[in-house]
Amino acid sequence: MRKQQLLLFTPVIFLLLALLDGQLSTLMKIWSDGVALASSHLLILALLFANQKLSMRYLLIVSAAIGLIMDSYYIGILGINLTVLPLIVYLSGSILDTIHENPITEYFSAVIFITGYEVAILAIQLIFKLAQFNFIDFIGSLLAPTLFLNSLFFIIFYRGYQFVFNAPAKRQRRIKS
Repeated sequence: MRKQQLLLFTPVIFLLLALLDGQLSTLMKIWSDGVALASSHLLILALLFANQKLSMRYLLIVSAAIGLIMDSYYIGILGINLTVLPLIVYLSGSILDTIHENPITEYFSAVIFITGYEVAILAIQLIFKLAQFNFIDFIGSLLAPTLFLNSLFFIIFYRGYQFVFNAPAKRQRRIKS
């Protein structure tokens, strides 16, 4: 995509992915009869790929706006996604120059950031006493199915994300917004 198109359509793509994440997560919960709570994180995968091309400031603003919308739409409590999504963008952007970009390291980065997202969400909920915590249930019913589902999504959508965000094998200069 060209620079102006990417800057214009990125928030729309992120918003659609956030909505799709919620619908897919609900669908997975229904299919498993509430046993496995696999959460879709297509938005986080897109943020990781977009971070290779777009400026940090632009992505921080867009991810905070999307986090605010997600909090008000899904959770009803402002601050959880508003805090965690920009944190993911910042941390993933800060390690870009350090790691060698290839599909394997991108996959493991996605696994680490999705795990971090789930743990951060749980930590915020525990701090404000919004959830009860059972470690075995968290790992077996939420984290493992979530990582499995998002690993499949990573494999399926890897080329699509690369195409949209034009992430070449070698590091390219970020688009300034």
